[in-house]
Amino acid sequence: MTPFPPVPAPPSAQPLPAPPSPHREAPHPMSTRSARSRPLAALAVLLGAGALLLGGPVAAHAEERDVLVVVPAPTPSPTPSQPAPPPAPPAPPAQTPGGGSGDAPGDTPPGDAPAGPGAPAPAPRPAGATNTPADPGPDAPAECTPTEPPLPAAPATSGEEATLQDGVYLPGERATATAEGFEPGEQVQVVLFSDPQLVGTFSADDEGTVRAQFPVPDDTRAGTHTLQFTGWCDRIAQASMLVGAPDSAGEDDAFGVPTWAWWAGGILLTGVVLYGAYSAITAMRAVTPEATA
Repeated sequence: MTPFPPVPAPPSAQPLPAPPSPHREAPHPMSTRSARSRPLAALAVLLGAGALLLGGPVAAHAEERDVLVVVPAPTPSPTPSQPAPPPAPPAPPAQTPGGGSGDAPGDTPPGDAPAGPGAPAPAPRPAGATNTPADPGPDAPAECTPTEPPLPAAPATSGEEATLQDGVYLPGERATATAEGFEPGEQVQVVLFSDPQLVGTFSADDEGTVRAQFPVPDDTRAGTHTLQFTGWCDRIAQASMLVGAPDSAGEDDAFGVPTWAWWAGGILLTGVVLYGAYSAITAMRAVTPEATA
């Protein structure tokens, strides 16, 4: 017996697909994020492996490189025993031709040249330089150590010029003499020659001027004498002093006649007058008796 083939069921009889259930769960967000981060994790693993492979040679090369460290040398400071050299003087300005004023090129002194755009800048001060005064040099005067001079036996052959207030002085009169050029406050010895006589010691004022006032010694002979100023720093000034003779010395200042001559003449004249008077009286007495007789 031949079986009959199955008869397909009508379309209406086929089972329909089940409708989606409203309670089906949505995919979990963590599973979606994990799926996305897997390529990034793989890339990170590859980069880490490459860094490990290259880290060894780079580290070895870094260990073999020489590192140059520059340490600045300390600047030496000047010691008290060795002062720093003085700063170099600024370079002189360049000479420029004169302008409309008519000055020739180079006539402007270096210190008076105006500073312009082309003027050279002053030289910079060296490091550690101090304001140490420059060496005065051999031509500068040496510092004086005041020392009282001894009384000289004779006046110096040369010296500066001093002045006297009057032209002629008599023994006992007060003289005034002036000398200049001494150090301020310097002590100055004053001596009168020919015979050396110490007049006194005087002090110079703030301008170095000495004004000496003193009496002329009574035993000073008439004539020309030398008045010498000697400073305690060896400066010398001199003046010629004329001393006249007093009346008792036998000479009149007006006529140059000795005093004794005046006295002798007066006595002689008195005697002549008395003798003449006596002679006249005697003659008159002799004539009177004869006239009476």
